[in-house]
Parts: sequence; C-alpha cells; structure tokens
Amino acid sequence: MIIGHDKLLELFPSFEEDIKENGIDLRIGKVEHTVNKQKRIGCIDGEKNLPKTYEVRAFDDVYKFYPHNYYTI
Repeated sequence: MIIGHDKLLELFPSFEEDIKENGIDLRIGKVEHTVNKQKRIGCIDGEKNLPKTYEVRAFDDVYKFYPHNYYTI
C-alpha cells in the first residue's frame, strides 16, 4: 500500500501502470553528475548560477552512484 496513492494518481495519472505493491518503479530518462556544486543555484539577481554537469551512462541498464556526489535525474 502506498500512502497518498489516490493523490499520486490524481497528480500523475500516466504512472498508474508503473505502480507496484512495494513502491513505484519508474524508468530514468537521463542522469547527470554535477561537477561543481554551488551554494546558490538558479537565476539569482538576474544572473544564472548553474553548475557544470555531464551525463552519466548506464552499463547493462545499471547506474553507479557514489557517495558525496550530486546527481540530477
């Protein structure tokens, strides 16, 4: 049982087929590793502060994540 199951389907009706008894199994489209984590990320005072990223590749459909690193999905 998923807490908030009905609310989840209300927000994301296309995910109904992906819901499993033990959680949600969603396919990951793209994973990016953040090279330089900044304290302020985004558009602040009219200036873009975006970190440099590179795409992480999956090997045999498995991604390797390492501690103390930042990733975006």
